[in-house]
Amino acid sequence: MPDRPPLAHEITFEMTSSDETSLGRRFRQLTLGLKSPGGFSSICRFVLVERMGRRPIRDWARLKPNFVKKTGVEVGGPSAVFSGPGAVPIYPIAASIDFVDYAEQTIWSAQGSDDRRISVPSGIGQRRWILGTSDLHALPQGRYDFLLASHVLEHIANPIKALHEWIRLLRAGGFVVVVVPNKDWTFDHLRPVTGLDHMVADSTRDVGEDDPTHFAEILRLHDRGLDRPGETQDQFSARITENLRLRSAHHHVFTPDSLAQLLGHVGLRVISLSTRFPIHIIAVCVTNHDEATDDRGFAARTSCNRGPEGIPDQA
Repeated sequence: MPDRPPLAHEITFEMTSSDETSLGRRFRQLTLGLKSPGGFSSICRFVLVERMGRRPIRDWARLKPNFVKKTGVEVGGPSAVFSGPGAVPIYPIAASIDFVDYAEQTIWSAQGSDDRRISVPSGIGQRRWILGTSDLHALPQGRYDFLLASHVLEHIANPIKALHEWIRLLRAGGFVVVVVPNKDWTFDHLRPVTGLDHMVADSTRDVGEDDPTHFAEILRLHDRGLDRPGETQDQFSARITENLRLRSAHHHVFTPDSLAQLLGHVGLRVISLSTRFPIHIIAVCVTNHDEATDDRGFAARTSCNRGPEGIPDQA
């Protein structure tokens, strides 16, 4: 018997599972809901996040060859999830990766977030472009083998427009890896899931990043107790109001199923979909320029494993 039982399990679900909300509530209570800045609660949260978050997703051995010595671009990086100890460790095996940000200085770089302290292997980070996340006009069509985006899509007012632009950058058969927060595990847990019809309407209206449609909902339903410690309601309201400059608002909120529907709608074929403690939904997709993916019945086409009551099976 091992001296220390493993905690680091992959968490995957049937995408239509009714366990999703209840399990999200349990994790919020166990970790994100622990507001004490020190002591045993914080230690427990640190151990759970470190032990359960720092290992590859279950499908990584199968997916890894598609990224070895390939060239890619990351929108909004660098990101811990793609680093050596991350869930999808692409940085150590890629030939090169360009990085795209919407501004020279962002709210995350100014705060020195954990992702901004990620060290990219020497020679990997080739260029940094300052471009809009939905308008990458300076980058030519078919330039890259893969595109990465971690916790970016939810901040974009017009995600369908952005996804089409991201796909444009890829060679035929290229890969898109999208990571978004699972709304049931975050400060968005009180908000309704953004429906595909709404995002299609945003695309049809060609909404821009100045779109305030969701601000009232955010101000009403955002659980500030799970967000920035010490931030007042007035400070939070100002941050949302200044979103065109700060880009911190979550225009849209996702579950695994809603993300899969969105990706299928733009013609991406989802080949791996996982949920990863503490808050990630991770989708690995392949482009299919000849045929759009049917986004209906995703759960029937995807085989995911879970233990009883959503407790993860051991990989």
